[in-house]
Formats: sequence, structure tokens, C-alpha cells
Amino acid sequence: MPDGVPAPPTVHGAPADAPEEVFPGVTRRTHHGEKTTVTAYAFAPGARFPLHSHPEEQVTVFLAGEVEVTVAGETRAFGAGETCLIAPGLDHTMRAGAEGASFVALIAPRRAHSNAYEIKGE
Repeated sequence: MPDGVPAPPTVHGAPADAPEEVFPGVTRRTHHGEKTTVTAYAFAPGARFPLHSHPEEQVTVFLAGEVEVTVAGETRAFGAGETCLIAPGLDHTMRAGAEGASFVALIAPRRAHSNAYEIKGE
């Protein structure tokens, strides 16, 4: 990973894509199971995943740090040990707090590929 960009958490049990930096300060490793996609993310301090949507349901489990999540225009901060459910088709974005963050996103049904979402804005 580039200097200053954290490595995503480890997930065991499903084949994984190589770690990749998808947006500045946002790294991920995607695991595709038979029916679910599991993506482990690490965000550098203040890093942001832009506004996007996808047709799958997303369950996000926050592991470390704080993440500000905006879903359909409503914003809430989540910390380690908390979980967020995002219904299919809703516009959402995430931004890490001052310490950075790591979390795991469970996507169901399984995505066709890692970038199977529509970016709505930066």
C-alpha cells in the first residue's frame, strides 16, 4: 500500500481480490462468496468514499475509528462495534474521522465485480 494509506482488515474463507486503493486514502480487499460479497475497508484520516448507490443490500460492521455515514441525505456517526444497514438503491457516502477507520461491508446478493456501483458525485 502507498505510504500513509492503511491496509484493509483481513477476512478469511473466500477468495479475495488484491488490496487496492479505490479512492484517495480508501483501500479495500474484496472477497466473493457464492451468495455474498464481503469487502474489508481501511480509510485514512478524513478519507471519503463518494456518493454512490447499488442494487444490493449492504450491512456495514465498523471495527475501528469513527465513520460519518450519509444515507439518503441523513448523516450519522458510527464507531467500533456498531452496525449500519443500507437498503438497496439508496444514495450513500462515508467519511472517516480524524483517526481513520476500518470496517467490513457485507453485500447481498453477491456483486458481479468489485466496482458494481454507480458513483453519483464526488
